[in-house]
Amino acid sequence: MFEYIKLQRTMCFGTCPVYSVMVDNEGNVNYSGEMFVYKSGEHHWQIPMKKVEQLNGLIEDFGFKSFIYEPGNEFITDQSSCITTIKYLDGVYLK
Repeated sequence: MFEYIKLQRTMCFGTCPVYSVMVDNEGNVNYSGEMFVYKSGEHHWQIPMKKVEQLNGLIEDFGFKSFIYEPGNEFITDQSSCITTIKYLDGVYLK
């Protein structure tokens, strides 16, 4: 099981949405909308434990702990990044 999962979208030179969302293992969701998003600012809500378990199952099925990201050789200066971070209860921290 994860301690938390965080997704961050970074900015580009255009109108790419900039936000972060974090879900913890108790179902607490923290959202921060910065630029070009439907909802700006800090927002908090709760999701059911069943959804937390489903999310954990998807991460396990994907094999995130053993996934090795291999970026291509191409670099685009006007492209936002998507950063996924997971901290597991056993202390493993992956980004």
